Amino acid sequence: MLTLACTSSTPTPRVIPSAEPVPIIWDDDGSIDGVIALLYFLAHPSFEVGAATISQGIAHPSIFAPNLVGFFELLGVEGIPVAAGSEIPLSGNNEFPEPWRRASDRFWDVELPDSAKTVDERTAAELIVDVVQSSEQPVVIFASGPLTNVAEAFRLDPTIKERIKSIEIMGGALEVRGNVGDSSPAEWNIYIDPLAANEVFASGVDVFLTPLDATDKVGWTASDATGWAASNNPISDMAAQLLRGTLQAWS
Repeated sequence: MLTLACTSSTPTPRVIPSAEPVPIIWDDDGSIDGVIALLYFLAHPSFEVGAATISQGIAHPSIFAPNLVGFFELLGVEGIPVAAGSEIPLSGNNEFPEPWRRASDRFWDVELPDSAKTVDERTAAELIVDVVQSSEQPVVIFASGPLTNVAEAFRLDPTIKERIKSIEIMGGALEVRGNVGDSSPAEWNIYIDPLAANEVFASGVDVFLTPLDATDKVGWTASDATGWAASNNPISDMAAQLLRGTLQAWS
């Protein structure tokens, strides 16, 4: 997929080198598509997930973060700290409709184990700062929810901007109408916390945006789930399960 570099006047194809794993911080708001992206990063040898941080949006971070800890245990994934972010945006009171959030709070009815492990005591912003500062390589932040956690991390320690390779964002709507509804032309991830988005876009870090213009052109079908399940490993099987559930729920 082609993504747009916000620091460039023309779209630039993204090429991720695979010589050594790219360190990734996965920052999401408890979306099922964001979790499928996380499963992709976990399965792909070109990436190394160093942290998972939960923003408010679809999820209530205090509920979703411990569920994600159990999810990692279910998959046999170890060593990835999980931290919850703020339950509210930097400013305003925009939020997803409460009925939309219930499925995320239930973790889409996936049977999770009672994990002995716990959510990291640090806030999401603190975890982002610590992971970036301790990484031997520049870190990529993959943000598929509102940008509250990233903006708070920049406020907490502006020097980390120099150690971030890029911020890869699913958000915004450039030449198409957004998906919030008749009340706004915005896209949900930007709409929830526009102040945070503004601060991240103005941060000086390379930002690569995949807006609705692009995602609307890439469909998921039942054949994708079949292909993922055919690889016969727990992570791909779980991605297939989540996709099938999504297709049933959203038609």
